[in-house]
Amino acid sequence: REAQREALAARKADEAAAARQREEAAARRAREAEAKRRARLEEQKEAKKVAKEKKKAQRNAPPAFALEKEREKRAAAEERERKEKAEAIAAKLAAEREAKSAAEEEARREQLEREAAGRAAAEAAAAEAEAA
Repeated sequence: REAQREALAARKADEAAAARQREEAAARRAREAEAKRRARLEEQKEAKKVAKEKKKAQRNAPPAFALEKEREKRAAAEERERKEKAEAIAAKLAAEREAKSAAEEEARREQLEREAAGRAAAEAAAAEAEAA
């Protein structure tokens, strides 16, 4: 009888221990499931935040055609500057050539005048010598 009671007590203790183990395992599984659920919610929240920031960045960014238009405008301005510089250089060279040409023409004219004056003087001397 005593042995039966001890066996019954041992069986109940074993059952209680098994029940406790099952409860602990169920609680652990519940905690793990809750942790997974929270992690999934956190990931969704983060993904939503990233999507919102991306949408905001797209909204604030200038559209592609505006960027292309700005690029074209800048290129046209640079081309105008290059043309203006080239024209200025060409004008400067033309002015220098014109000045050089004018100086050469002046020197040639003076040389011709000196030669003409020399001939006139020689003729006058010859005429004077002939008259004398």
